Amino acid sequence: MNFITHEKAYSLYPRATFEERRSLKFLLRTAARDKAYTKYTERGWKMLDGIAGEDFHDSKSSLARGSRHVGDSKTWTIPILPKIDTSFGEGLTETNSWSLRYDHNLIPHLDFSLLISSQLQYCYLVLGQSLIDEIWKIPVLRKETRLEGEEYVFPCLSLTFMVDFANAAPTDFMMNWSNPSSRHILTK
Repeated sequence: MNFITHEKAYSLYPRATFEERRSLKFLLRTAARDKAYTKYTERGWKMLDGIAGEDFHDSKSSLARGSRHVGDSKTWTIPILPKIDTSFGEGLTETNSWSLRYDHNLIPHLDFSLLISSQLQYCYLVLGQSLIDEIWKIPVLRKETRLEGEEYVFPCLSLTFMVDFANAAPTDFMMNWSNPSSRHILTK
């Protein structure tokens, strides 16, 4: 995965992308995606449904399992110059974290929780139960005062949100949760 922000260009799996030309297939198969997979295969890419045992056991594999965050030592970054004067804070993108794991068939899965609050401008991916527990302690992120009392708004409803890309696209899920009218309210 590669993307550009106002301050940096990122490649999250650079060796797999630029050196090995390998990509893991996470998303539900559709005719349009099959066409894209075919296009990339014709251009020399290997589109993988899973990995081989060597990759699973090699911690230095380009598709190694484990915890990650944007901007970590496995990420390639290129600063965008000249710096742009914006209202965005520096490093916001690098607060996102996830874990890549493989099931017993060596099929990939991403694990993370979504941090969404009406008090935050953006949605964040969060990995780690201890961090989630600390986030729940931040009153401004979890409370909305209403006439009938206090209710706790979903910041991390699924404590480990395992994205099964074969059944749902995460961007659709995030967009739905970013819409305040579709947000679940939890009372404690």
